[in-house]
Amino acid sequence: MTEDVKLKSVVSPELAGSIDLPEGEIRGWGIFVHGFTLGKDSPAASRVSKQLAREGIGMLR
Repeated sequence: MTEDVKLKSVVSPELAGSIDLPEGEIRGWGIFVHGFTLGKDSPAASRVSKQLAREGIGMLR
């Protein structure tokens, strides 16, 4: 399950992110840092985060 989030920022109006939540037991949490050339919705960031969530690792991207 993916949940969109908005975070307040000191230097910009808002930061947008997505959280990929595990369906079962949560084994841990990670952050996918995509850099300047990709975004949170890029296919690579989405695939990696969703696969890790299927394996029990919640991801913020």
